[in-house]
Amino acid sequence: MACTMLIGAVGHPGSAQAATVEASQSTSAPSAPSGVSATAGEPTSGDAFTGNGTAEVSWVAPADDGGSPISSYRVLARPTHQTLCGCPGDQAFAKDVTTGTSTTLTGLHEGVEYAITVTATNAVGTSPESSPPIDVLPRRAAPPGAPANVQATPADQAANISWAAPTDEGSSSVTSYTVTASPATAEPITTQVSGATSTQLTGLTNGTQYAITVAATNSVGTGPASSPAVNVTPTSAVATGLSLATSTSRTTAGQTYSISGRLVGGDVVGKSIEVQRSIQGEAPSMSVLTTDADGAFSATVTARCSTSFTARFEGSPTQQAATSPARQVTVATRITVQHPLANNTRTSGTTLTVTGSISPVVNGALVVLAVRNAGGGGNTPIARGHVNSAGNFTLTKSLPPGVWLLQVTMSATTRNGSGASRLFRIYQS
Repeated sequence: MACTMLIGAVGHPGSAQAATVEASQSTSAPSAPSGVSATAGEPTSGDAFTGNGTAEVSWVAPADDGGSPISSYRVLARPTHQTLCGCPGDQAFAKDVTTGTSTTLTGLHEGVEYAITVTATNAVGTSPESSPPIDVLPRRAAPPGAPANVQATPADQAANISWAAPTDEGSSSVTSYTVTASPATAEPITTQVSGATSTQLTGLTNGTQYAITVAATNSVGTGPASSPAVNVTPTSAVATGLSLATSTSRTTAGQTYSISGRLVGGDVVGKSIEVQRSIQGEAPSMSVLTTDADGAFSATVTARCSTSFTARFEGSPTQQAATSPARQVTVATRITVQHPLANNTRTSGTTLTVTGSISPVVNGALVVLAVRNAGGGGNTPIARGHVNSAGNFTLTKSLPPGVWLLQVTMSATTRNGSGASRLFRIYQS
């Protein structure tokens, strides 16, 4: 469309000339929008003819508005693969937008891929469609997966329940959880929890075992319950606590150390505490200790191998059971050099022989004869050997004349920490 104006030219005084200037101003349809993006949004409710898929679409206004302001945009969604069967998934969608440069498309069909384009309109006409089309696949509506790591602890006519959110939220965020306590012979008890992953379930019967499950819900529906169920028996028994400590975290084979702990909560006098010892490669062993008037207990241990300790109180009708944290004591290998027997030994010839033993016995373990570097800069290995079934070893090395500061070492094993013998000085002649 062209608009023409006649403008009279004003001459200089005394001029006999006049001029007419025709100015022409043109408008046109805008250019196509650019920068179109489309991402699948959260599904909504739908039916057989209106899908529940959505897409978030945005774009950039045309670089050229054609000389007339943009009045609206049209967002088009066409299936990329049509079946030509007249099915709902063959339907194209269009939405007019009069404000802003983004919108949400609804009614899309899940499982159908759509090509998204945008046109712009002004007073003159409509632009070409944006190019290239942007493909988007609406998300399928799905409930959440099952919550994980469900835990239940007893309380008086109640149970304290906690859980972890499902790793799969489904097609939308989790809005609530359903906690169910199912006794063997009565109707389940349920509660709804929003905005948290823990709750206290009340109204339970003391002494009755309940199977606890948790299910998550989103806008689509409720997902499967957690599995397996966690059993809990409410009780009026007093909660107890059990501590355990060791006098050292590292020692040497043959040395002694102590373990000690304390029971708290209710009557703590004369209670039996089971202390389990676990050593790599051996069956666990159990010792029973008795608490004193303050609920304390202790024992002395002779170090043999690296050991893990755990204490447990079995509970009583008036007290809940309790288990302590595990405590680990690493036992370093004890290396005894039997020859040379003393420092400053003079050895004739060029071959040095070192014999000794380790405790505890580790048949086939590697032992190393090393020279202590000057200035305390660590050891340099000079000979290697293996421990026999009796725990003995022999190491030989040809040494030139001189003064040698030596040590025998062994690396850590699955049962013991590393070990080192005393330092011994040799004058080699």
